[in-house]
Amino acid sequence: MGGMYQHPRVPWVTIEPLQDGSAIVTDTRSGQRARAFTEQQVHEFAAAAARAPGHYGAGDAVAAVASGLGFQKCSPCAERQARLNAMVPNLWRR
Repeated sequence: MGGMYQHPRVPWVTIEPLQDGSAIVTDTRSGQRARAFTEQQVHEFAAAAARAPGHYGAGDAVAAVASGLGFQKCSPCAERQARLNAMVPNLWRR
């Protein structure tokens, strides 16, 4: 198999083919990785990465800390996350 290469339409997504025919796809902006077994899954991952915003908001930061402490996400938490993201949308870049 060849080495790692960039997705043709989403350059911040890298594709690393594996010998079994699957691939590891990585969003280099967020660090998210997934294993794709079909070409369709690669394109779906790239499309999701292209739609993702380029910044973390304050709500995303609070949600990450709460999740790290073991709290389960509920609908009031999701609403709070959305409100905080609306108030401070660009806390740091992904």
